[in-house]
Amino acid sequence: MGLGDEVVSSSSVLSVLFDGMPRGGMRFDMVQADVECLARERDPVCCYQQTSGNSQHLKRITDWRVMLNLIVLELMGRCGFARGQSKFRRFFSESSGYYKRWDGQMFRTFRVLVALVVALPLVLTAQMTPGGSNIIVDKYFGVTSPQFRDYFTHLVEKYQGTDASAWGIYFESPTTAYRITPVPAESRLMGVSEVLDSRMTGFQDFTERERELWGTAWNARQTTLWIAQPELSYLPDDMSIGTIEDNPYSRVMFYRLKRSDVQKFQNALKRRGELDRELGIDDLILRVYRGGLGTRGPVYMLRFHDENMEAAARDRAARGAARQGIMEEWQAANRAMNQAAWNIEMVTNFRANNLSRNPN
Repeated sequence: MGLGDEVVSSSSVLSVLFDGMPRGGMRFDMVQADVECLARERDPVCCYQQTSGNSQHLKRITDWRVMLNLIVLELMGRCGFARGQSKFRRFFSESSGYYKRWDGQMFRTFRVLVALVVALPLVLTAQMTPGGSNIIVDKYFGVTSPQFRDYFTHLVEKYQGTDASAWGIYFESPTTAYRITPVPAESRLMGVSEVLDSRMTGFQDFTERERELWGTAWNARQTTLWIAQPELSYLPDDMSIGTIEDNPYSRVMFYRLKRSDVQKFQNALKRRGELDRELGIDDLILRVYRGGLGTRGPVYMLRFHDENMEAAARDRAARGAARQGIMEEWQAANRAMNQAAWNIEMVTNFRANNLSRNPN
C-alpha cells in the first residue's frame, strides 16, 4: 500500500475487512464514506456536506474525527514524531538513512492507517461470547468531591425512568474516580457509537448550572474501551446487578503482557479458574477484560468483587485453605500469569451505588 495512494488504499482495505461481516445496523457505505472523507479533510462539516447531509450523520462524523485524531496523535508520538517539529529526525539509527517528520501529508496518511485501528477493530472485537458486556471506562483525575458527587447525583435523578445509558461510579481515592459504562458485546460498533451520541446529545441540552458542575467536577479524563472475556471470568450462576451492588469493593489487577506470552497468560488464568471450580469455590466474583481502544496493549484487567476490604481478606484466606490439596498446581498457574507480564499493577475501587445508574 503506497503512502501516496491514501484514498484508494483506505477504500480497498475497508472493503476487504468489512466484506461478509454483519453490519450491526450501521450502513457500510456510510462508514466507508466517513473514514475516507476524514482521511482527506480535517473539518467534519466538510465531510457532512460531501456525504449524507443529515444532522445525526454530522454528529457521528464528529465522533469518528475525534477518535481518529486522538489515536493519530498518540500513534505518531510513539513512532518518534514530535508535535510541531519541522526538522527531520532519525528513524532507526544514525546510519539507517530513514527519517520522519510531522507535516500535514503525514498526518493525513496516518489517519488512513488509523482507520484500521479505530473503525475496524471496534467491529472485530465484537466476536465475544453472548451475554458479556464490553465496558467504556472513564478515569477522572483531579476530582473535586462535592461537585463530582453533585454532578452524578443530578444525572441519576435527571435520567431516572428513561432509557439513557447506564453507568457505575467507582472511587480509587478522593481525587481519582471511574465511570464504567456497559456496552453489549453483540451491539458491535453501534453500541459504542450510541453511547457517544447519547452523551453528546445530553450535553447539548445541559443547563448553565449543569455545565458549571461538569466544568468543575474534575480536571482531566481518560477514556478507554475494554473487551469482556467471559470465558476467563469467574462468576456466580445468579450474577446480576444486585451482586455488584452488594459487593461494592473491588480489587483491580492490571497485567501488562509480553506480546509473545498472551496465550500463556490466558491458559494459566483459565486453568486457575478450572481448579477453583473443581473445588466448588463459590465465593469468588471475578470479571476479566482485555484492553481495547485507548489502552496500551496487550493488557488485561481483572476485577475481583467483595463486600468490603475485610470480607475480601477473609475470603482470600478461606480460598487459600481450600486450595491446599491442589496448591502446587494452582501456584504454578499463578506464576505463569505473573511471568507472562512485564508489569502488574493493583488498585482498589469502591462503588458509589448512589451515584451509579444501573446496571454495571
